[in-house]
Amino acid sequence: MEQMIDIIKSQCFRNVHPAEITNAQLAVYVSIANTLQLNPLLPGMMYAYPDRGSIIPIVGPDGVFKKLSELPGVSYTCTVYPEDVTMKPTHATCEIHVEGKERPYTYTAIYSEWVTPNWSKRPRHWNWLRAVKQCSRQVIHGLPMDQDEAEGSGMINVTPTTDDEKADAPDRPAPIKRATKGAAAAKENTAKKAEKVAEKVAETVAETVAETVKKTPEPKTKSKDEVIVDTELVDETTNLEPVVELTNAEEQVFEAVRVMEFKKANIGGVANSIAAIVEGSYAGKIYHIGGGDDQGWQIEELVKLTLKGRLLKKEKETDPDKYVATVAKISIERDSQ
Repeated sequence: MEQMIDIIKSQCFRNVHPAEITNAQLAVYVSIANTLQLNPLLPGMMYAYPDRGSIIPIVGPDGVFKKLSELPGVSYTCTVYPEDVTMKPTHATCEIHVEGKERPYTYTAIYSEWVTPNWSKRPRHWNWLRAVKQCSRQVIHGLPMDQDEAEGSGMINVTPTTDDEKADAPDRPAPIKRATKGAAAAKENTAKKAEKVAEKVAETVAETVAETVKKTPEPKTKSKDEVIVDTELVDETTNLEPVVELTNAEEQVFEAVRVMEFKKANIGGVANSIAAIVEGSYAGKIYHIGGGDDQGWQIEELVKLTLKGRLLKKEKETDPDKYVATVAKISIERDSQ
């Protein structure tokens, strides 16, 4: 059960190790998802960042589209300007028409006011999304912020602290623990009760996904064909924690995986290979040896992956075994939106 709860935390919280997430924070996240009627485990719907004992809920594009589609008598249009698709956008205007309302709700997203590093990849697409999301907030009250808003407001740190920076930070003495009294004691008792409720909630969520999670197979004896010679591409630039750790060459299938970043490279002496970062039922960095021509390598593409672990070449015999995820098969899944 503890392992299952860690898997759920890995799926729901971005760039944070499961050990740093409390069951109470998970319970808050599931409660918000229940209120919004969004599946908290489905990629693209919603996720969260921890924040001083609580969480910052983030609703993705799929979550906004789902909420709009559920409203009766609602339709919307959004236009990116200039309308020439080969030109860089200046702004996008969205109109949401609600049956019974004399005038539509409107919002114009100015490109220069909202641009973030992600926008450089698909600027017109991101500008269109921003206009739709901001206009939707006028119709869907209480809609949590999204990634761009959270980054722009400084509520989430997009450059996680490195191990070296943590090592340089001075150690602070632990505060003296004092006995709680009065209102503080009552608050502590309430927190303990909430922790117990959170554990029950986490157990309920765990049961719903237990059948979809496969047991990690036992490691096999390493062989020469499991060695990737070119280790320069295997860097530590991402803190994504894999949902399932691949530690051998046995194939495992992962559905509903979204491609976040990718680049073509020469891997292990094989040209036209792919190094990518994905999130979803498997989150982290993956490699497709010689698979640069396969369909599915597009930003935000939803794909089904067959992955297997491959052992990295050691610099020293005493170094521990380290595996990376390689693609045996990839196929496109049609997004629900």
